[in-house]
Amino acid sequence: MIIRHRVYHRVYTPSDFDLVCKFLYDLFKSSGTINHWLPTRFENGHMDEDETYYLWEEAGEIVGVLTSEKRHRFLNSTNSECLRAMLNFLKDQDVIISCTSTNLQLQPILREYSYQPQRVEGYIRIYDPSFIPKALSLPDGYSFQELTEEYHTKYTAAVRDVFGHQFFDEDVIRYLQSRSFWIQDLDLLIIDDDGEIGSFSTLRIDPVYHITELEPLGTTPNHRGKGLAQAIIMELLIRHQAYQSDLIYIGGAANTPPANAVYDATGFRSKIEEWFWTK
Repeated sequence: MIIRHRVYHRVYTPSDFDLVCKFLYDLFKSSGTINHWLPTRFENGHMDEDETYYLWEEAGEIVGVLTSEKRHRFLNSTNSECLRAMLNFLKDQDVIISCTSTNLQLQPILREYSYQPQRVEGYIRIYDPSFIPKALSLPDGYSFQELTEEYHTKYTAAVRDVFGHQFFDEDVIRYLQSRSFWIQDLDLLIIDDDGEIGSFSTLRIDPVYHITELEPLGTTPNHRGKGLAQAIIMELLIRHQAYQSDLIYIGGAANTPPANAVYDATGFRSKIEEWFWTK
């Protein structure tokens, strides 16, 4: 069989989206671990119209998806011939390849092409389903608030303040809230008595494959050290019990002592290293 690649059609053939989501889910189920993107992450990536995705097909069936975030490339396939075809496609590009510590198939192929692991960029955290979330008391003056239009302006400012995402505006919020993974009561803020945002987080549930992603999680600088991040995750997990989900994960979880303490305390105890490889 001959493996060929083509550009992913974002607009003209909407079926490409469904085909890719199913392919990514099947990769997850067949590998038993998160070595590749999952459908929620792929759908979220549609926000950036500048990114290009490539599909590798064999006899009309998808065998690989190449996804990108700026200089970073993610090779989604369990077909060794396809992985080599992707690396040949990238041979003249100065890119960073993301590879999890559990992806034992991709690692030797990367070395064949002179890539070497450089550093652990972060972790994929996986929620322990046996963990029982418990409501935590908020400090005086704080309360939970769902992200409604009233808070859009303050929320964009908070995201920019925490992550530096200057592109993040109210159009982005409206886009995210139009996605299939968005549920109102799982898009949560913690606000103070003045209506200022102290912490924010969201659980996104894939309605087809029942996979949940926690993204984003942030606490604004003036409100740190008060246990808000742990409290908002616990509240989201309690609310999440009303929905069906086979997996809850955090992609690209921050690898800092405070973040690791929060993840461990809220049931996200299993972690997979995400390594960046370069030539």
